[in-house]
Amino acid sequence: MLPLPKRIDDIRRAALLYTEQYGVVVHIQVRGQVMLQDNTICVIPRWVTVAQFDAELDFLALGDNDMTEDDENLLWVAPLEGEIRLSELEAEG
Repeated sequence: MLPLPKRIDDIRRAALLYTEQYGVVVHIQVRGQVMLQDNTICVIPRWVTVAQFDAELDFLALGDNDMTEDDENLLWVAPLEGEIRLSELEAEG
């Protein structure tokens, strides 16, 4: 297993390349230590799916994939000592 890059834009590109190479749609998940937009540090103990990206600020938005980046229910974080992974989407059926 190769580690994912830490920059948000590079992480998103890794997911797109994985999908292109293997034909499998993946989502990006994060867990561990993150920094919130107000500079508060917190720990996310379980894997949480990334819904949106802000490459300029290097932030990830945690929430449902159908949320827009303006949705107030999104939690914007910057990974610190956290882990990031690509996870294949489960087939619905």
